[in-house]
Amino acid sequence: MVAHTCADAREYEERTLQPARPRAAADGSDILAHGGGLESAVATVTALDLASGAEVWRHEHPVRDSWARVDLGPVEGAALPEGAARALVLRADAELYLLDPRSGEPLGHPEEARDSQGRFGPRVERVLRADTGGTVIAVEGRYPGSGEPLEVLTSDPEGAVTARVTLDLDGPTPALLDLAVVLDDALLIPYADRENGQRGVHSFALAAGDLGGERVAVGPPANDVPGEHRLVAVPGAVVSYGTGAADVHGLVP
Repeated sequence: MVAHTCADAREYEERTLQPARPRAAADGSDILAHGGGLESAVATVTALDLASGAEVWRHEHPVRDSWARVDLGPVEGAALPEGAARALVLRADAELYLLDPRSGEPLGHPEEARDSQGRFGPRVERVLRADTGGTVIAVEGRYPGSGEPLEVLTSDPEGAVTARVTLDLDGPTPALLDLAVVLDDALLIPYADRENGQRGVHSFALAAGDLGGERVAVGPPANDVPGEHRLVAVPGAVVSYGTGAADVHGLVP
């Protein structure tokens, strides 16, 4: 898979280079002519056959800023449903696109996750699971009793929301969300509170509704286990372990 952003060729056709007095550029070269700044670009994802290098499919989407960064990759850490393929997550110009890796076709996503400008991306804090069987995303929530709520939406391949839960964690940090594991019907987030000596897992039922979640203590106190607390999904269970010690526990979902 290859992702890149290029200026829209249609804008080039409308530009004419004008002579300019030579002046030094930031990289030490001289600018001899310019045609003004380009305002739009096209983000392109191309799938290539590993054996022949031939193009299998191509997905193109316009972006509003030619300098926009493009990020592409799968979502790791989530249990993969049987028969499903991990989706490709493309981020470009604050927008987020979910692509079927087999065809390049866009996958559905919850319409309510769009921001006031109609973009799918700025309100999405994390894509927790994305595959051809559906998605689980964390978005800015609206629960009035929490300072920085996050709402987790589960949707089917067409983007219809099938379950939701508001995380009552007083604002989970991005680092914690990066360690989250999604199962069929639950979201697990490991934590290690060394100040209070606590170590365990935040557990949320994905269909809990407006508010849900509980803490489950795991293993010895946090101060007795060096390194970070991590989780990994395996068939029929979840494994809890510390990155700095041989402390492994099996958890039954």
